[in-house]
Amino acid sequence: MCSFSVSSGLGVMVARILRPEPKVITDPVVSQDAEPEFQSPKERECWQLYRRMLEKGVSVSYDTVLR
Repeated sequence: MCSFSVSSGLGVMVARILRPEPKVITDPVVSQDAEPEFQSPKERECWQLYRRMLEKGVSVSYDTVLR
C-alpha cells in the first residue's frame, strides 16, 4: 500500500492506492479413489476411462470423456 499523494492531472489528489486482500479459494478435498454416484452404466464406464487416462498422464476432463 502506498502512503504518498499523487496528482492525477485532473485536479484529484490520490492519497493512497488500496489493493484488495488476496482470497484463498479452497476446493473441497476429494479422494483420488473416491467414485461419485452414477446415473447410468455409461457414466461409470466413462469415469473408469477418465481415471485410466489421468493415471497415464493425459490431461482431460471427465465431461470430455463423457461426451
